Amino acid sequence: MVLILALYFTHYFFVRYEIEKIHLVSYSLLAILYQKTLTSYKTSNWTLLLAGLGCALVGTVDEVLQYFIPRRFFQWSDIYLNAVSGVLGLALLFILSDKTKKVS
Repeated sequence: MVLILALYFTHYFFVRYEIEKIHLVSYSLLAILYQKTLTSYKTSNWTLLLAGLGCALVGTVDEVLQYFIPRRFFQWSDIYLNAVSGVLGLALLFILSDKTKKVS
């Protein structure tokens, strides 16, 4: 868990623009919500992979759409940040859910 939090803070301090720092939280939450939704239909380890891919796809589509909007910019680094944020959120969810299972 310390590693996941360290990665969050590392990405937080290396993001150039303040407005993009919210991506860490928003895409982490998006990935967690994807995973929870998928788990309600079928429980499997594939739900983590599908949630991560879904989150990366939404981040990619978001960036591609920005290319066509005036005064907005397409950046590969944003796609990377969105995908990493989703993976970090899923990793945190996995660690926390694993700990709660051990306590029960």
